[in-house]
Amino acid sequence: MTAIQRLVNLSASDPGFYVVALSAYMETLLNNETRSLPEYRELSFRDKVEIVKSRLTENSREYIPEIQALNGIKNDRALTNKVRHEFKALSQAEAKAATHRFVQVCQVLGCATDGQLELLSETLQQWHDRLNLKEELEELKTMKWEAFKAQRDNRKLTEELEELRLIQQEKVELEEDLKLTNTNLALLAKKGLKTAEKNKSLREERQALKMKI
Repeated sequence: MTAIQRLVNLSASDPGFYVVALSAYMETLLNNETRSLPEYRELSFRDKVEIVKSRLTENSREYIPEIQALNGIKNDRALTNKVRHEFKALSQAEAKAATHRFVQVCQVLGCATDGQLELLSETLQQWHDRLNLKEELEELKTMKWEAFKAQRDNRKLTEELEELRLIQQEKVELEEDLKLTNTNLALLAKKGLKTAEKNKSLREERQALKMKI
């Protein structure tokens, strides 16, 4: 199994561990480029990146866009140090960006075949698909929560409307009772049957109904 194939297999793992693997292989490539130098053993990772950058620019009469990818490789190294020493988690977006820079550097150094790099480039699409899937799942989760809240609010509103309907119905019934009581009082007054006890009872009944309304 080639080193590139191992990286492709690792792309399905934790983003932080995957970027550490990319950085480790990149260091191997930089070592191959600088091993012949007398001061090789004293060179840091950043020193090796700068030496390779200088060689590329010196040997080319045109601007090399991939030079910027080498600068990014140095930043990736800082990220992987945090993964190694602090067990820091990296995002899928960071893994995708690191893969893109790695492929660019491999292309400019000519250290991998087009077929191998194509396999690694496909991991970019895999990260993209994973990001889209994650976003869709988060959106679905949000939609479900909003639907639950709407259903809960609708149920509460339905209960409040039913309570209001019952109150209105009771009010109508009380108004009908009051109307009937007033009618009875009017009939008694008209017939001259207004005994003290009867009137008192009806007035108390009317007052009670008014209080309820």
